[in-house]
Amino acid sequence: MAGLVWAREDQAGAAPALIFFHANGFCVSTYRSLLKPVAAALNAPVAAFDLRGHGLTDLPDNPDHQDNWNRFAHDIADLIGQIAPEGAVLAGHSMGGTSALLASGLRPDLVKGLCLFDPVLAPTPFYVYAHMPWVFRLWRSQFPLARAAGRRRAVFPSRAAAIEAYRGRGAFKTWPEAMLADYCEDGLTDMPDGQVRLSCAPAFEAACFAGQRHNPIKALKALRVPGRLLRGARHSTTVGTLIPLLTRCGIAVETIAETSHFLPMERPDVCGQALIELVRSV
Repeated sequence: MAGLVWAREDQAGAAPALIFFHANGFCVSTYRSLLKPVAAALNAPVAAFDLRGHGLTDLPDNPDHQDNWNRFAHDIADLIGQIAPEGAVLAGHSMGGTSALLASGLRPDLVKGLCLFDPVLAPTPFYVYAHMPWVFRLWRSQFPLARAAGRRRAVFPSRAAAIEAYRGRGAFKTWPEAMLADYCEDGLTDMPDGQVRLSCAPAFEAACFAGQRHNPIKALKALRVPGRLLRGARHSTTVGTLIPLLTRCGIAVETIAETSHFLPMERPDVCGQALIELVRSV
């Protein structure tokens, strides 16, 4: 797994206080302007890692086998066991947040807290249906997010051309210029002919949207550490009917006004402060 660490020079090699994971289709370089100030404020190392199939990580990423996010959770659990043997706060956006929650169920001894930004969380019946044997194949072809991801343009003449193509469009509509440029740093991979291609293949991104054969509700109910969840006021992937359950499980939920699913991009100040406060509290 490839990643980035923000720390003072004399903290090199120290275990991170916070480990962050990205949304589906993105990479950790996307969140640089969010996480670098958090490390400075905490005066402690902050790390973020590319999940398999994303960014610079080179773990196997066969889309035909990506029918759940448990693989991400096991990767995260193995990772924190190696780099933070005394534990750390886990955080993440969207799929990264859900995967961090799933990992907390695998290694509760190493997770000191959770800070989640619009994680993908739905009621239990959704996951029961997702486990039906035909659903993964059906959703890969019919689920709107999966279909759109599978049709993404994969190759651009340059990073500058990709930025120009993305600016003000689709999922990037509300992003600041700096975050868009940071996404294109590791979200695109250099090719021998000078062009760049998406680091997360469209077929793999589509499979991640369709592959919901995991059970974050079980992990949520087993949670025994402090948690915070910030959700977008528009198009949130944290279903509102789950807020009472989240609260009972010790997760403080806040809906951030005038934000969408991409609230880390839209309000990095609010998200950064939430990270700082949670790490300090534990």
